Amino acid sequence: MANAAMTNDLTNVDIVCIVKSYTLKQFMNIQNQTTEQP
Repeated sequence: MANAAMTNDLTNVDIVCIVKSYTLKQFMNIQNQTTEQP
């Protein structure tokens, strides 16, 4: 049970990191598109 709990925690942290990275990429993409437009 302890191992399962630790695995779940690591998975949650990984998901948070992935979501943050994805959000940052999307934000940067929007900034780039806005900058490229006249």
